[in-house]
Amino acid sequence: MMISKEKFNQINNWLIILILSTIFFRSVSTVLIFIFAGFNILNYKHLSLDKKNTKYYVIAAIPFLLEILFIWNDIGSTKLFKPIEKNLSFLIFPLFILSNYKAYNFLYIADKYRKITSILIILLLIRFALIFPDFVHKYMLGHELWEMGYVITNSFGNHAPTVNMQLAFIVLLNLYFLLNNFSKNIFSNSCLLLLSIFELIIVNTRLSLGSIIVCSFIMVIAFAYKKYKEKSIYIIIGFLIITSSILIVSFISNPFMKEKYSKITFSNMDKIGKLDEVENPDGVLHNALVTRVTIWQSTIEVAKKNIITGYGSANAKNELFNYYRESNQKFLSKNEFPVHNQFLDYLLRFGIIGIISLLFYFIYIFRISIISKNIIGFVFTLNFLFSNLFDDYLILFSGIVFSSIWFCLIMTYYLKK
Repeated sequence: MMISKEKFNQINNWLIILILSTIFFRSVSTVLIFIFAGFNILNYKHLSLDKKNTKYYVIAAIPFLLEILFIWNDIGSTKLFKPIEKNLSFLIFPLFILSNYKAYNFLYIADKYRKITSILIILLLIRFALIFPDFVHKYMLGHELWEMGYVITNSFGNHAPTVNMQLAFIVLLNLYFLLNNFSKNIFSNSCLLLLSIFELIIVNTRLSLGSIIVCSFIMVIAFAYKKYKEKSIYIIIGFLIITSSILIVSFISNPFMKEKYSKITFSNMDKIGKLDEVENPDGVLHNALVTRVTIWQSTIEVAKKNIITGYGSANAKNELFNYYRESNQKFLSKNEFPVHNQFLDYLLRFGIIGIISLLFYFIYIFRISIISKNIIGFVFTLNFLFSNLFDDYLILFSGIVFSSIWFCLIMTYYLKK
């Protein structure tokens, strides 16, 4: 016996909230995804596949469809079906969310998600302090701060840049709800915003901090102009003063930040393509921009040999690693670094069709966010774009699930407008 439509919609909203909030715990999130899919299949009569919305299903499923389209490239590989399995979220969420788009309350989901995740991260930080007091003591003394974010996130099975990409979005959501509900719940919203900023700085990855400054500035400008018109300049100036103060305090209290955002990031830029000439590469190159640029240079060289169709998802990494060895790049070969740029990763995997498809994917989400005046959708896409310029999150479970759900929710917001 099927449940009522109202109950069906309510359960689906909460399943999406829980999936998003448990992305840091892959096994839990995976179980919830299967529950979500099974629940929708069992209650299929509440779904409606509208032909008029076909293009939205197709666009939202682009990463999955690329895997299907280029599967022939992976024939013979022992990992033939693994990329398809990994990208199933780009089939499941477009199919079930967009088939019932009126049911999903975009702001309700965003609100619950930011609250649960903000509290969850602080609990994980407390857990780390209780289990690893020696590490906490070391970091409090200012020793080996370069490793802090990585060690903390690794303690619950995650990677610092992946966690901070999501934390950056949590900060933006907390800022949005503070600005738009300023007269209501000001204390709780202010606390959540400060808490998420604290979490972001603790994990402390460069790209997320830069992204949050740009995206927050855009959000404040949009809010101020919409509500106060000509008086918005005062709000913008106030925001700049507050942001600058937070950054100054962060840099003063953490000397490593100054070194990280200047010397480490931009060191040895004259060694692009010659990383093995750097003294002690394992000690200085892992966090340096020169390493990523060299990886991108190598990726382009490999991609040029098969620019039309790429090498397929199962083979692309091996082709890149083989190039490291063939070109005698010992540091890259030893560490087997992936591409660290989602657009170049798609070029390597799917050729020119892949990179064009991904560009279209981002541009389309930007477009519908602007048309529907969805500032959350806009800053989410911008933050995710920034993240994927220096990493490849669409090869990771967390990045796939995180983006597929939010891109679908952005579409539901647009379709209801």
